[in-house]
Amino acid sequence: MAAAALLVLALADLPYGYYSFLRLAVTVAAVWIAVEAARSSAVGWAVAAGAVAVLFNPVFPIWLSKSAWAPLDLLSAAVLLCAGLFITRSVSSE
Repeated sequence: MAAAALLVLALADLPYGYYSFLRLAVTVAAVWIAVEAARSSAVGWAVAAGAVAVLFNPVFPIWLSKSAWAPLDLLSAAVLLCAGLFITRSVSSE
């Protein structure tokens, strides 16, 4: 959930260091969500979170303009938020 908030905050004009931190934080969160989704048999959420992890990975970064990142930031925030909520609900109902 925190990663989703960081992604929305990324729409502001922030220093370069923030975006470097964002890549790491979002990748870690997305990988964790993908693993938990896979454990919950939520394959669609696992694939979506995995795609977010690939997009934001700091090892092989994808370079885009700020205007190109804005919709990807919002879409990624929505994916992480929805997947996190879905996984939390499915785990608590077991």
